[in-house]
Amino acid sequence: MKGFIPVYFALKLFPFELAIFVGLTAIAGHVFPIWLKGNGGKGIATGLGVLFALNLPLAFASIGIWLILFAVTKLNSLASIMMIFSLPLLALCVSTQLFPFSEALLVIGTFTHRKNINNLIRHKEKKLI
Repeated sequence: MKGFIPVYFALKLFPFELAIFVGLTAIAGHVFPIWLKGNGGKGIATGLGVLFALNLPLAFASIGIWLILFAVTKLNSLASIMMIFSLPLLALCVSTQLFPFSEALLVIGTFTHRKNINNLIRHKEKKLI
C-alpha cells in the first residue's frame, strides 16, 4: 500500500511522469528509511504497489512471472530478481511510458539483492518451502 496509495493520488493530481517520480520516491523511502539509518527493505513489494497504480496489466504480468519462478525454484529472491529483470521487456510490450521506471526498479532491485545474488551464485540461498 505504501507504493500504491501515493501514486494513485498523484495520478489524480499530477501528470503521469510526476506520478512515476512519486512512485520512485516511495520505493527509495522504503529501501533507505532515515529512521533505520538507510537499512530498509528490498523495494520489490513497494515497487509492485507502484505498478498496480500505474499499470494493472504490467503489475499482473510481473506477479505471474514471480509466481511461476517461485513455484519452480522455491527461491523468493531468485523469483524477485528474475521478475525485475523481465520488467523492462514487459514494459516495452505493455507501456513504453513505463520503460524508464522499469529500468530504475531494475537498478534498485539489483542493488538491494546483491547479497542474494552472491548467495545464488555460491548455491547458498535458502529455499522458503
